[in-house]
Amino acid sequence: MIKLDAVFQATEALTPQLAARLADCAEHHRAELSIEYDGRQVKLNSLISILALNLYRGVPVRVIAEGEDEAAAAEAVRAVVEGKA
Repeated sequence: MIKLDAVFQATEALTPQLAARLADCAEHHRAELSIEYDGRQVKLNSLISILALNLYRGVPVRVIAEGEDEAAAAEAVRAVVEGKA
């Protein structure tokens, strides 16, 4: 299991398009991916759950990946969250 800390910087607030990019990122990796924010952890295979996080610029999040390609998967999600991908 890999846990990476990140700061949400991709947009001012989480949009449906960005949530879809996160879900798409999870779909392309074998590891199980989730994001933890404000005491809640949601899996990235659920668009509704991602949107329910209600992220906005500057909040700290934790990317969690577990599985075969967990390192690459966690880095890919962190890049999206930080607005670098």
